[in-house]
Order: sequence, then C-alpha cells, then structure tokens
Amino acid sequence: MAGYQHRFGRDLEAMSRHLIDDVTLGWEELGTDLLDGAPPALARALTAGEHWSSRQLDRLITADGSSPIRMTVTEETVEEQDLHWGYVLRQQGIEVISLLHAGTGPVVGWDTDPRTAFSDHPAAWSPPPSAPARRPSRNTPPRSAPVISATRATPPRPATRHPPLASPTTLEASLPSHPKPLITVVIASRLREERLGHLSAMHASLTRQSVPWEAVIALDGASPDRLPAPLAHDPRVRTLALPRPVGAACARNLALAHVRTPYVNWADDDDEFTDDAMSLRLATLQSSQVGWCAGWSQDWYPDGSTTVWRCPTPPGRHEACDVWTYWKSPTDTIPIGPTTILARTELVRAAPMGGLVQGEDFCSALGVTTLAPGILLPVPVYRYRKWAGQMTAQGGFDQLESAARNHAWQYGRNLRAVLRRGGEPARS
Repeated sequence: MAGYQHRFGRDLEAMSRHLIDDVTLGWEELGTDLLDGAPPALARALTAGEHWSSRQLDRLITADGSSPIRMTVTEETVEEQDLHWGYVLRQQGIEVISLLHAGTGPVVGWDTDPRTAFSDHPAAWSPPPSAPARRPSRNTPPRSAPVISATRATPPRPATRHPPLASPTTLEASLPSHPKPLITVVIASRLREERLGHLSAMHASLTRQSVPWEAVIALDGASPDRLPAPLAHDPRVRTLALPRPVGAACARNLALAHVRTPYVNWADDDDEFTDDAMSLRLATLQSSQVGWCAGWSQDWYPDGSTTVWRCPTPPGRHEACDVWTYWKSPTDTIPIGPTTILARTELVRAAPMGGLVQGEDFCSALGVTTLAPGILLPVPVYRYRKWAGQMTAQGGFDQLESAARNHAWQYGRNLRAVLRRGGEPARS
C-alpha cells in the first residue's frame, strides 16, 4: 500500500508489472526498496528502521533436476498449495482473502494509511462490508501486517518468500501474507551457561528465515529465568518447563505435543540453520506431496570455517523404506542428518525420538524416512557446531555409542521389514 502511494506514484499498472509481470519465478523476499520515495517517518514505522533488498527466487532445486517453473495459483489449484491468504490488486484497493474461510474478501482502499493496524484473525476478513481496521493511535507504535513489534529485542523482518499468486490478468500479487507459522522448531536445553550464547545464535539463525516459524524450547529441568533475552522477548518462542531433568529424547517428545504447525524440525541448542533452510525445504514439501525434505549439513569449526557433510543417502526423491538401505551396518556413517529433516508433524509424531540417552535422533530420522517418501536436496541446511561442549565430545560418550547405533540400526531394519510385508508377521 505504501509502495503504491509513493514509489509507484499511484500507478497500479506499473506496480503490477514490477510485482507480477516482470518476475521470472517468484519473490523470495520483498524488501524495503518498495518504500523508495516514502517519507522517512513512514518507512521507519513500517520496517522498525531496518533496510533490506527485494530478492527473486533464483536458487530453486527440483527433485528431478529439471528447470523450475513459475507456480500459478488459480481457484482450481489453491487448495493443493497450502496457501492461507490471497491478495488481489484491484483498481479500488487490495482485496484480502482468507483462503481457508472464503473465496472473496474485503477491499482495503488505496488511500488507507499504511500504518493502520489490521486484525490478523482470519474470521475478521469475511467478505464485505468493510475491512477490519482501526485508526493508528499516537500512543501505540504504528504497525503494518505482518506486525513488527517495537518491544522485541531483535525485531524480525516480515515473513515473506511466498509463491506468486495467480496470473497478471487478475492482477494478483505475492504481497506479504499473514504471518501464521508453518514450521515449529523443537529444541531441548538445560540452559547451561556455556551453551546460552550458542542458543542465542540458533535463535538468530531462525530470525533470518524468510518463512513464518515458531519454536518450542523444552527446558530439561532448567528455570525459564535463564532463557536468553532475545528468546524470552520473542513471542514466536514458547517454553515447556519440565519439573526435573528427563534427558533430550523425553524432553523433545514431550515438546512435540505442543507443536501446532503442519511441519516440524528438530534442532540442538548449540547449532544453527542456514539462511535458506526453511524456505527451500518448505517449498519442496508444498509442491511435491512428500512427507519430508532434508538436505546436507556443515561441520562448523571454532575458527569459523566449515566443511560440507554429504550424507550417504544421495540427493533426489526417495520412496518410503529406502533411506535405511544406505546405512550398511551400525558402524557406518548414518544415512541422513536427523536435524536436516523438515517433516509433516503427523509423521514426526508417528516416529518421535527413540528411548535412548544418545542416538535417539537416529531412530526418529529412520522412522520418518521409512514411513513416508521424501526428497533430499543437495544443499546445506544445517550447521553442526564442532566445539568442546558438544555432546559427542563429552567423556563417556563412546561407552554407549555402539549399543545406541545398533539399536537404531535394528529399529530401522525391522520397521522397514514389517512395512514391506504389509504388516504381516514374519514366517518362522
């Protein structure tokens, strides 16, 4: 709306060409360059003073190696693409459609103050008579949708990276949508002093993601008062305070019950995600109808250098039960990185963490990839921090590693065997 009023000088055709016609595949992110020409006070109110550039999608990878094509949303295909909001550029304003509740929506006039605070509840955007807005108050920091809160320690950029909506003939554009999270990151932590900085770095890597997310931190016997300020002040981060230490596997599984998004990703409290980790895998999941999508990881050393870990499972599509076959024996390298997997929540709940004190994530990774088909992308999506405090560097780790690996390997082997027999018992 601010771009229409200022950068494009109220020229709807020029704005439509920029947002739709001249785009090859879609927008990865709409930036503050849309506010070029806007009064500085207005730009600051809408962006919390941040600046970033718009970027088109140019790093897409398809499962079969073919060139990516532009995704077009129509009335016939919208239900297949898991979209929650639609925006139609009309002569009188922007029509906002809650796709889960209606086929049409109210039109917000082009003369509306861009700082107007809009409701983010889908039910509020029923078809006309009017848009559910209230005038900005002098006592309330002006906001736009998505909401940017001035009270956050690190104000996140608006969630963007949405596929282009429909064709130029209907003047539909990929404007920032309702920031309803699609992904939950589940982390277990005892909030040990030496790991707090790393947990803050993990959170910072999440704030760089271009798709909506939230996180559930399972506090394994730790007090919520120890949570680093950036996480404590971020409303996207929820905590599950357990009354006593129960171990990573149990803490993660208990947190899984609090996931309310369609997709979930495990993570450790001392690692990080790459900037495109969520958008690349989410786009693949939404377009391919598989159960999971994973990638490679990077080993991240104290000097800042990294090396790519290419898991034994090759890039591409894999049918259910296939991934285990790339783990030839318990002593070999695991076939896929557990924390590189973004999967449908119902699938992860069917294959949660195993009942182990270590190697529990091996069981989850094998369960998810055995129960459903998925895609492995040949790009790093996770950074595994190599440092003295990592679990695998602790004394006594090797004492149970062999037994844990053997348990996970046998679990994958037998789950695969049962599924391939269609649930029929093995013959004596």
